[in-house]
Amino acid sequence: MTRTAEIVVRLHSTDLADPSNGTAHLAGWGHVLLSQLGTILTGCQVTVRPIVIDTTVPAFDGYVVPDAMRRVLGERNPVDVFPYGTRQAGSCQGDHTIPYQAGVHAQTHLGNLGPLSSFTHRLKTHGGWHLEQPAPGLFLWRSPLGYQYAVTTTGTIRIGKPEPPQHRWWHQEPPEHQPPDDLGPLGRAGTAPIPPDPGERQTPLPYVA
Repeated sequence: MTRTAEIVVRLHSTDLADPSNGTAHLAGWGHVLLSQLGTILTGCQVTVRPIVIDTTVPAFDGYVVPDAMRRVLGERNPVDVFPYGTRQAGSCQGDHTIPYQAGVHAQTHLGNLGPLSSFTHRLKTHGGWHLEQPAPGLFLWRSPLGYQYAVTTTGTIRIGKPEPPQHRWWHQEPPEHQPPDDLGPLGRAGTAPIPPDPGERQTPLPYVA
């Protein structure tokens, strides 16, 4: 049995204008010169799919993302849009940022979609992570602990963190008439502060194996 493999080659329209200096990107391999592309693809069956990254792609009344829209989504966001995600979009799910509701029209569109792996999708749905997409391709996350992240096509930036709890000791100052608890009452001039009385000590229980 003959096994076939798919090689995804990405070309930008500006590179096609000057093939002598243009480059192409081979998914999983890196960039090559356009002048070398013919040699690399010798003997391959080539399928050309023009893709325009445009937010005006018509919305779809259905849960499953159409193939054409999915290809545009994968070009806009090539990896998992969870903070610091690295999984390729082709192996991710097309997640609805605002969860899909049956009977509501025009929910499947580029402004409400982002690639998520099955694991990060479960974190969003059941793990306490909150997601917003204020603009197509911009994903704002808040973790269960209150950390905030912005994910774009260029990577992840932490944009916020929770305030420390106000009841911690470093937020409290002792009253002026009372010394700090760890010093106890002041001693005589020239002597160290008297340590606080620990109170009656409890006799430890005998060890039982």
